[in-house]
Amino acid sequence: MGLYSQRKDWFDMSPCPPLSQHTGADLQTRPQDPRAILLPTSVTLHQNRNLFTMPVALRFLCLLSLAVGALHCTPVPDQEGELSEPQNTACPPGWSSFNNRCFKYFASRLDWADAESYCVTQGANLVSVNSKGEFDFVKNLIHDFDPAESFTWIGLSDLHKEGRWMWSDGSKVVYTFWSPNEPNNGGGRENCVHTNELKNKLWNDVFCSNKYAFVCTTQSYCVNQGANLVSVNSKGEFGFVKNLIHGFDPAESNTWIGLSDLHKEGRWMWSDGSKVVYMFWSPKEPNNLSGSENCVHTNNLKEKLWNDTLCSNKYAFVCATRPGL
Repeated sequence: MGLYSQRKDWFDMSPCPPLSQHTGADLQTRPQDPRAILLPTSVTLHQNRNLFTMPVALRFLCLLSLAVGALHCTPVPDQEGELSEPQNTACPPGWSSFNNRCFKYFASRLDWADAESYCVTQGANLVSVNSKGEFDFVKNLIHDFDPAESFTWIGLSDLHKEGRWMWSDGSKVVYTFWSPNEPNNGGGRENCVHTNELKNKLWNDVFCSNKYAFVCTTQSYCVNQGANLVSVNSKGEFGFVKNLIHGFDPAESNTWIGLSDLHKEGRWMWSDGSKVVYMFWSPKEPNNLSGSENCVHTNNLKEKLWNDTLCSNKYAFVCATRPGL
């Protein structure tokens, strides 16, 4: 029957809840065409630029009719009457958002185990690095807080088995960025990894008892809601997302979607893992301006299509989930 979340800010495109939850007007506005397709997606919009409260919170029961190519939405006022957005939206206050995750640098010097334990108290782990883009982001994050770029713990270790490197968050080891001649297991007891080794600022294995600053990471707001940044798999879904954004933001400001080429330049991927079937680029986009535009927003310029841009920019964003996943 679709999504039964009690969140006030989800917009349901799945089959309607029981009739007792609707008014007669709701039923009158539902499309009668039997070819109408119900998209099993729930979407929410969050403001990433500032905290705001909407005077009237609405839930929409949305049906996409392929017969008429139109979006039919029936607003139902929320009983509580308002929607307060979470502070700092994508990530908790003080955390930085990148590639569907939240990152925070801690200057306190701890050994590797204590640093990992502290991250866990924050609902996080020591940082894992899953792409060149993430590595560059973490390096820049450290530099912002520590221009000297001192040794900083990351979540990689071979504590469980010598030579078998594992991330403390359990993610698969896909990329490693070792300094030359590392890891060397000096003294036979170098089982934990820090970044910012020597001039090349890469990785080195070292004693886990050493005390360094550290970076924690956790999943972003969308993931913590059981969702991802929105993927767009048809022209109809694109139209729905555009209308959803317009409903909250008539100015239709830049808004993040889940498309990026962080893993490999020019290979665009959705953060939810869905296949890239449709793309709606603005003219002459993507252009990878300055060689570092790896994330995508919609509502670019007058045509309101897609543009690649710096992942560090701060925009509103749309989360999406599919019931049953």
